[in-house]
Amino acid sequence: MNPAMSDRTERVRAAMAQIWEEHRDQVMERVVFLERAAALLEAGPLEAGVREQAERHAHSLAGTSGTFGFPRATEIARSVERRLPSFDQGDWMTQAIVELRQELELPASIPEVAIGGPQEVATERVLLVVDGDPLMLQSISETAAPRRLRCVTLSTPDEAAAALAADPYPHVAVLGWEPGGRGKKTLQLAARLAGMSPPVPVIVLSEGGAFTDRIEVARLGAQRFLPRSIGPQRVVEEVERLLDPLRFDGMKVLAVDDNPLVLDTVRALLEDQRMTVDTLADPRRFWDVLEEKRPDLVVLDVDMPDVSGVELCLVVRGDPKWVHLPILFLTAHDSPEAIQRVFAAGADDYVAKPIVGPELIARISGRLERVRLYRRLAETDPLTGLANRRRLVEAMDRLTRLSERYDKPLSVGVIDLDHFKAVNDEHGHAAGDAVLVAFARLLAGAFRGEDVVARWGGEEFFVALYGAPRDQAARRVAEVLKQLQGLAFKGSEGSFSASFSAGVAEYPLDGNDLHTLYRAADAALYDAKTAGRARVFTAALDEGSAPASALPPSSPIRVE
Repeated sequence: MNPAMSDRTERVRAAMAQIWEEHRDQVMERVVFLERAAALLEAGPLEAGVREQAERHAHSLAGTSGTFGFPRATEIARSVERRLPSFDQGDWMTQAIVELRQELELPASIPEVAIGGPQEVATERVLLVVDGDPLMLQSISETAAPRRLRCVTLSTPDEAAAALAADPYPHVAVLGWEPGGRGKKTLQLAARLAGMSPPVPVIVLSEGGAFTDRIEVARLGAQRFLPRSIGPQRVVEEVERLLDPLRFDGMKVLAVDDNPLVLDTVRALLEDQRMTVDTLADPRRFWDVLEEKRPDLVVLDVDMPDVSGVELCLVVRGDPKWVHLPILFLTAHDSPEAIQRVFAAGADDYVAKPIVGPELIARISGRLERVRLYRRLAETDPLTGLANRRRLVEAMDRLTRLSERYDKPLSVGVIDLDHFKAVNDEHGHAAGDAVLVAFARLLAGAFRGEDVVARWGGEEFFVALYGAPRDQAARRVAEVLKQLQGLAFKGSEGSFSASFSAGVAEYPLDGNDLHTLYRAADAALYDAKTAGRARVFTAALDEGSAPASALPPSSPIRVE
């Protein structure tokens, strides 16, 4: 087993053992109640309230005992729960509860509950790139560098095969492949990487996309088959997804169950996967907590007092704002009727109690991965990988509130590529796309993580710089202009260069919301274009002052 995975498993086991010790007295109190109910049942039929409470305690024990290594206790408790409504004699129940107590008084034997999750992030991870195109090697290497990925770039599979015998050991590999005889060695390399211990995830880049080619690559263990035209930004994004397939930092789960033991178990399992977990034992407070926490996924117990999980699910599905929120049920009921009931209410999935750690994590991870994918599609520009306007609106709302709270400056820049229509007309739309992608990569690398970089639309981009007054922001935008002017692009009519004009405004001096800030920066952008383009103006340019601008460097970098 991978040492990191083994450590994680032991860590979760230790946490589960501690949870059991903390809740053991409460569990045995349920057993005591069932013993009293059994004694009453021997004397005659149980009162409705006592029977109902006994069923609930048996249900709770059936749903939790197996999680902590007492599978026989789960079977006994489930049998008691099922027989209580229809039996009036107590001898069978007395014997069952005696056996139940004996089982639960044994030392806990926590089963293996953890699965492979997010590994501890190393300061540097190694990306092996094998491709015969030097420009492809260079582009991927440059894109990966700011993301703590160390690129080892090689031209042939033979060079890569020799390098595998030495350090550093690759964490993931990107292989350029041509179908046919020339690509045989690449496929052999892919198979070798997939067969290493631990296996090295493989991404194959190819001009072809035939179904038979994809099958051949998949059989050899490759995880991704991407067109070469996808661009280095998307390639590196797929690399990161393979390196951290179950990384859910910041994704929020709300678990609702009247049993604190279940809630603590869910928290221990999911927080080890770096999810943020909020728990709620009182379902009557569900709506207030839902609105406050705004989770990415909700876990509901089916049977709870006052309000059932099915009723909560119906309420959620009845509100347009929450209709797409993933809902997963935990239930000790395994009958087809019970499962049909939760899905009819709008459930996305369910996990049977007692909770099996790997199953719960896998099912929740799968749902959250879809949430993350849909969110990415909804908030990301597909060509450049930058934030789109929808995500920008949300980010600006957050940044303006931070600016007010901490009295920090906030500047925005509206950037428009110069004569972009002429680029498309003279050099082709592929060349225009190359300019957009390269420029997006420059912007993404030039600003900090707390800044916002977005594609506003077409050839227009938007940046928001938290903590920077407009003059400082204008100088930083001008540095990006200088870098862009240093790139040489190749089009159908030969090489060409690109530039942009920009306007910069500051919150709240030039506007108190996104709309007014955009208008102020756009007006400065118009002035920059009128003054001759390839320059940066601020919204409050004093008379006689010089605009922020940049001159092209002497040694351009060629970009395909």
